[in-house]
Amino acid sequence: MATKPLSSYTELQDAGRISVRIIDAKSGLKTLGGVYAVRIHSRDFYALIMNDYLPTLGKIDGDIFFLDQGGEHPYCGIRGFYKHQHNEFTLLIEEYTGEDASLV
Repeated sequence: MATKPLSSYTELQDAGRISVRIIDAKSGLKTLGGVYAVRIHSRDFYALIMNDYLPTLGKIDGDIFFLDQGGEHPYCGIRGFYKHQHNEFTLLIEEYTGEDASLV
């Protein structure tokens, strides 16, 4: 199935196709839709995950930001695991460290 190429950055923002599931022992399951990018600022690395990105599995110790049409949804000072596959991003929060990562 072929898709129409996007002609501008604003169309890319409108085409936020990533669905996000955030699983936390305190607050349970939270879902976000229409996300077009996920920024990860971990202690050891930085990552930017966008639509149709390759499958990824990893551990996070730092901050994560979900970008959608409404703005940015930050989760700061977390330790946990993430998986991205077929435009579905799952974040399993193990604990909140309480540290705002100033990794600049």
